Amino acid sequence: MGSERHTFEVIIRLLETVRSGTNNPSRMIIATKMSNRQFYHHMRFCLEKNLLVLESSSSGRNQIQVKTYGLTEKGQLLLQSVEKRVYSP
Repeated sequence: MGSERHTFEVIIRLLETVRSGTNNPSRMIIATKMSNRQFYHHMRFCLEKNLLVLESSSSGRNQIQVKTYGLTEKGQLLLQSVEKRVYSP
């Protein structure tokens, strides 16, 4: 069993995934290599803290909801803050 990632690292990875253009939950799960349970736990946190926002929700095939998410200004600022701390000397 691999080492568990810290919640902060998982949230940053999730925000980076959305920033890169992957905004569909199924694709986000694959891109972040999270379990469904872990993914939705962290998504709920990001939505509650206004780091991500639901941009659209529409009926797809077989009336299944297709949702897309976007990065909020607060989420963008968090990523910029982390990048400054990690990548600056």
